[in-house]
Amino acid sequence: MPLEDEQTSIRASRCLELFEQARAGVVQLSALAAVPGIGGGGTLKEYEKVADLFAEAVQLYNPTVMQKQGLTKAELASYAKQAAEACEVVRRKAEERKSEKQKEKEARVAEALR
Repeated sequence: MPLEDEQTSIRASRCLELFEQARAGVVQLSALAAVPGIGGGGTLKEYEKVADLFAEAVQLYNPTVMQKQGLTKAELASYAKQAAEACEVVRRKAEERKSEKQKEKEARVAEALR
């Protein structure tokens, strides 16, 4: 096998490995979704990790991935986009919660000074 073909095969295998890791992360986050909190039971870091795994898999994609798993680049990119959007929603909720906590703290301080 020429070196170029070997490199392509390695990149495809790594792409699929990252894709499976990201999908496992999605399953875990989905299971935690019923837990009260900003991202269900998942943290912003966990959502970011899943989004990063999908994004890296997209970068490594090549036609060998299609041959091995039948996964198109468009499908993979769609997963990456959904993960990035979910991450952004969690980030926004975290910022809103931080702002609410700050307002609550300021209200308590103001009340204590009266």
